[in-house]
Amino acid sequence: MLKKCRTKLSKTRMHCINNDSIIIYDMLAFTKTKRLFRYDKVICQHREKMVIWNQQSIEVKGRIYQTGGAVANSTEYLKMTSVLNENLMMFRSLKDMYNARDAHGFISYADSYLIAVGSWHNDSAAKAEIYDIKTNCWHHLPQMNEGTCAPGLIVVGE
Repeated sequence: MLKKCRTKLSKTRMHCINNDSIIIYDMLAFTKTKRLFRYDKVICQHREKMVIWNQQSIEVKGRIYQTGGAVANSTEYLKMTSVLNENLMMFRSLKDMYNARDAHGFISYADSYLIAVGSWHNDSAAKAEIYDIKTNCWHHLPQMNEGTCAPGLIVVGE
């Protein structure tokens, strides 16, 4: 049996998104909650039900952000950025990324920015961009020398 962690955690939740549900793990209370969510009309304007693969998500200051992905059984890759309203259990559209991405690296920086790097498909594999949470704007970062897919990212020296 697991003992409760006595280490002070800087983040107390983890999450896992799968199609139309999210599981949120509370690491302090040792609980997990599974809830259904939906996308707002802007995201679903041309689809009744959209199944997305290889999107990425991260929690920053208690809010869950999601980017990119591939529409299942297609070659359509997404530029979308959204944030989960946990009261309504709905992802709300934010400013799209410049580049369509799936299976990309995704990390937060200084609790104010989101960084997206690489992609499964070649068009965006060497590109990186940064999102300013406060201004809802994406900005280009310098292009990488080589493309990458699903990179593990870490912030050094924040």
